[in-house]
Amino acid sequence: MANGGPRPAWPLLAMLLFSLTASLGLADEDCLWYLDKNGSWHPGFDCNFFTFCCGNCYQRYCCIDPLKLITERQQKHCLAFSPKTIAGIASAVVLFVAIVATIICCFMCSCCYLYQRRQHMRTPFQGARIHDVTERLPRLIKPSDRYPFLLLHVGTNDTAKNDLERITADYVALGRRIKEFEAQVVFSSILPVQGKGRGRDRRIVEVNEWLRRWCRREGFGFFDHGMVFQEEGVLGRDGLHLTKRGKSIFASRLANLVRRALN
Repeated sequence: MANGGPRPAWPLLAMLLFSLTASLGLADEDCLWYLDKNGSWHPGFDCNFFTFCCGNCYQRYCCIDPLKLITERQQKHCLAFSPKTIAGIASAVVLFVAIVATIICCFMCSCCYLYQRRQHMRTPFQGARIHDVTERLPRLIKPSDRYPFLLLHVGTNDTAKNDLERITADYVALGRRIKEFEAQVVFSSILPVQGKGRGRDRRIVEVNEWLRRWCRREGFGFFDHGMVFQEEGVLGRDGLHLTKRGKSIFASRLANLVRRALN
């Protein structure tokens, strides 16, 4: 009878061929390096012929069970989204933001070297002393040029270390040099500083008093700022450089002086 005879072997053969084909097709799926749940690093390894990489993100081994297969694409996905990778990316982002924020703050803070360097690049006499101005004048003003009015504001940096005798001697040398240009010359008084000690405050007052008498004797003009820059909010945190408001006041006063002198 037909029901009592041996069953055909085709279904079993088909399953065997399917498994063989699947094994051949997945045989190149090797195991990449990975980190286990303890964070230990394991190197990658190749699987033998007819086997492929099995397991999960934290454990890898070679097998022939397609249900346990983990492809190289899945393995790379594990690497991209592992806790350590995410932590590393987050740390890099935080570090980058911190560096950018530090640079921005440093460029805006008057006590920072980058800020001072940027200001020095903008104004060639930033940070200069009296003798520096004396030496640079011939390179800035040619004998053939005619300057009806010269306004000099210098001396603040000299009061930091030099004594009154040295400062006045430098002013005298600058006066001799500036007379060669036959221009109307006005010296601006030294602005006050904050938090630099009583010795420097006293020296600034003494220099300004001497500068007033010397300018009158030598025929120079003297522009006294008085108590204007001792008001709150005109000096920066470093107690030396002017704030935005202080610069505005200073520029306005100098502009008015120049207009009066030329008119």
